[in-house]
Amino acid sequence: MLPAPLDDWYSIPYRLFGPWWQTLAPASLSQAEQGALFQLLAALLLALALPLLALRRQGLSLADVGLARSHSHGRSVTIIGLLLSVPLGFWLTLNTPSPWGSPLHEALGLLFIVPEHFLVFGVFGALLLPGGRAQWGTAGWFAVLAATVNFGLLHVGTPNALELWSSFPLGLLFAIMTFACGSIWPAVIAHASLNVVPILLLPLVT
Repeated sequence: MLPAPLDDWYSIPYRLFGPWWQTLAPASLSQAEQGALFQLLAALLLALALPLLALRRQGLSLADVGLARSHSHGRSVTIIGLLLSVPLGFWLTLNTPSPWGSPLHEALGLLFIVPEHFLVFGVFGALLLPGGRAQWGTAGWFAVLAATVNFGLLHVGTPNALELWSSFPLGLLFAIMTFACGSIWPAVIAHASLNVVPILLLPLVT
């Protein structure tokens, strides 16, 4: 959708530092696993540690930035999120050629979900919503839509068009879950389950 190299913009750091990283990464890892490990470490630094440090310096607590436990109705929101997201995970898996990498590659991808959700939803909650919780007025829905668009744009460059287009409705679901609960964790659970449940169950039924 975008001209190179912006068609794969999230891998620009790896293209810049990949040769150096390959001298440090364990030689036993495949190239895909080395890239996934680099992207995870970069995400933990750039999408989690540095933004969290900046927000904490402004006097915000872990609860303010969506890292505390969810409010009392978080369990219900989590269940609803699972019921909506997991079927989409099965559909994506069935319609994506070679959807899974090695177990290590998939595990690194799961860990990537935490800094991704913190950056897209936690930071927006901290900056745009009091206490990270939507009041469903103009400001609340603006934050939801802005986070939705950002979540979708984060997937620009994915080799699978279905994954790109599905990221926008999923982003909307995850934004509503996060801002309704004041925490990123219900949406993180739903997102991780979307990836893991098809991996565990599809081989048993196909």
